[in-house]
Amino acid sequence: MLDRFLHRQHRTHLPLLLTMISPFLLHLPAHAFSEPPQTFTSEDGLASDFVDHILEASDGSMWFATASGASRYDGTSWQTFTIADGLVNDGVNHILETSDGDLWFSTEKGASWYDGVNWQTFTTENGLAHENVTSALEAPDGNLWFATQGGVNRYDGTNWRTFDYLGGYSAYSMSLLQTVDGSLWAATAGGASRYDGSDWQAFTDDDGLPHMAVWEILEESDGSLWFGTTNGLSRYDG
Repeated sequence: MLDRFLHRQHRTHLPLLLTMISPFLLHLPAHAFSEPPQTFTSEDGLASDFVDHILEASDGSMWFATASGASRYDGTSWQTFTIADGLVNDGVNHILETSDGDLWFSTEKGASWYDGVNWQTFTTENGLAHENVTSALEAPDGNLWFATQGGVNRYDGTNWRTFDYLGGYSAYSMSLLQTVDGSLWAATAGGASRYDGSDWQAFTDDDGLPHMAVWEILEESDGSLWFGTTNGLSRYDG
C-alpha cells in the first residue's frame, strides 16, 4: 500500500506543486519574464501534458518523458514514441542518453533501450528488481544503474545485479546520483542511501533529514549534498 501511495505521489506531485505556487506566480512583477514563455501541450504534438523528465540530447534535440510516451522535439517538429514503436510501456518516468548516444527509457513496466533504429526491452525477467523503473544513470566505468520500486540494479552490458537492501527502511528508489568521490546515492522512500562500492549506508530523519521520502539528491561544486524531500530540503557537507 505504501509503495502504491508513493508512486502515485511521484506521478502527481508536480501538478500539485504548481497549483500551490500559482497564486504566487500571479503576483510576480510584469518584468519577471523578458518575454512571454512559449508553451507546448498535447495539441502541439507532445505525447501528454504530464511531463516527468526532460533531456537535451547530444544532437541538440529535446526529449520529454510523459505519461503517454516519449516525445522528441527538434526545434521544428514533434515525434512521439509509444508501445507501438518499441517502448515497453507508455508511462515514461525518465530518459537517459549514454556516452555512446543510445537512449534508455525508464518506464512503469521496465526499461527500453533505443539506438536510433533498434529497440530492446528489459524487465524483471531479465533481472530488473522491479518493473517500475524510476530513473537511470551511467557511471564513469560504463556500468548503468537503475532506480526501481524494488531496489537498485547495476547492468554491465551483460549481467544484472540487484541491490534490494539499501541499508535502510525501504528499497523503493526515486532517483540516483554518483558523486565526485565515486559514491552512488539513492533517493528512496525511506531516506537516502549511499553505496561505496561495498556496502550501503542509509541516512534517515534520525540523522537530520526533514522527511523519510527523498525525491532528489544534488551535489554542489564544493561537494555538499542537497536532499529534496516531501517536507523540505536538507544540505549535508559531510
